[in-house]
Amino acid sequence: MKENALLAALKTHGYDGYNEPNRALFHIEHIYKLQKGLYTPPVMIEVSPTSICNHVCEFCYTYQREKNNMLSEKAMIDIFSNASRIGVKTIFIQGTGEPLGNKHIANAVVAGGKTDIKMCLITNGVLLDQTKQEKMLENLVFVKLSVLDSDAKRYAKVHRCPDNHFQKLTTNIENSSNFRSKNNLDVTLWGTVYVDTVNFPYLYDICKFYKSLGLDFLSISQAIKTEFIPDKNMKLSSEKEERINDMVDKVRSLEDDNFKLHIQFPRAKQYPTITRWKNDYCKGVDLVTSISGDGEVYPCWRFWGKPKYSYGNVNNKGFEEIWSDKKRQEINKYLRSTPPEGDECKVCHLVFTNHNLERILNNQNKWTYIL
Repeated sequence: MKENALLAALKTHGYDGYNEPNRALFHIEHIYKLQKGLYTPPVMIEVSPTSICNHVCEFCYTYQREKNNMLSEKAMIDIFSNASRIGVKTIFIQGTGEPLGNKHIANAVVAGGKTDIKMCLITNGVLLDQTKQEKMLENLVFVKLSVLDSDAKRYAKVHRCPDNHFQKLTTNIENSSNFRSKNNLDVTLWGTVYVDTVNFPYLYDICKFYKSLGLDFLSISQAIKTEFIPDKNMKLSSEKEERINDMVDKVRSLEDDNFKLHIQFPRAKQYPTITRWKNDYCKGVDLVTSISGDGEVYPCWRFWGKPKYSYGNVNNKGFEEIWSDKKRQEINKYLRSTPPEGDECKVCHLVFTNHNLERILNNQNKWTYIL
């Protein structure tokens, strides 16, 4: 693999900033405006191009959250072309289905690539064929792929998909790595492994296999059971701590300058006391928002599939107009004053953002001004 800015950063910083839990603090202008009650666009928009998926993963927390939908090419091009102009920094392409199932997503990424918006893709990788690679990879900060196993049969079982999807995934990873090297692209290829009772014994083999295909790093964490998952009987790994420590040490031996691991397993040790929800707490929804495949703009995944909690629909209004409307403040007031009915906040990725915003916006520490 050719030396490039990505590999230089990996050697210097480990995860090229991914392991930094305080990234919200880099967006001082947004936080200042929140503190003063001024208008500010979100830092990041999560776009779900479709709710349709070619897999039914055993622990998918978005399973059947929405009816089948598909964001139109017109709406996506408008979002991707104009996000940077209105002050948005990043478009995160994921959601309630497989993003690459929307045939227009590659064209939308190309449109975004003509601006200075940062774009990232979460995918199971099966549909990341050569045409999409050639259109998308040069415009993406990273591609995050679900790589749950290195055995075709076990992979098909946990993903609930045809056996040949494993071969398609591995071919696409290899081709993406080769295409990146050939064109000296600065896109990170990142895999995620969710650990359960089935794949724990094979974790070293899984990591070694995907390293050999050209991934830059793997994020390893425990699978999460929520009320939405398809497999209600799924069992989480309950290995003894010494076995977990031995396995972690073993997979760590695979690390080198070009391959890193981010291990959050077992989950309970990583987030023992972090707050998920409390009254008037969640400020992250002012910095991050979600656009569903049917065009609805939601505060977060908690309300996906519930249009009455939508800020508005991008099929009817531009995103900037929706974000500026007073309805958004009304929805956020409800979100912050009404506890979730179930597991909605259990998988929230804004936990550190909210933790840091709470420290800044509602600081009661008497030592704050002693520098």
